[in-house]
Amino acid sequence: MAASNNESRIRIHRPETVPEDARVAHFDELSETAKERLFTLVSGDTGRGRLDLTTATELVQYDLVKFTDYYRIDFA
Repeated sequence: MAASNNESRIRIHRPETVPEDARVAHFDELSETAKERLFTLVSGDTGRGRLDLTTATELVQYDLVKFTDYYRIDFA
């Protein structure tokens, strides 16, 4: 995990399959900040971005996040 100035690099991608036992967070269960940042990441041209450490930690605690599709978010 690379972190500087309380920011973390993350990677977001769509998995090919969704395991039955996956821990999934739905968009409406996220904090307002996480919702805004996820929307920005999904809408962007790249699957990589920076998040504040608190938001990154919130998103990566789940196996997948369900928004317009399922997304896996990992520390890069």
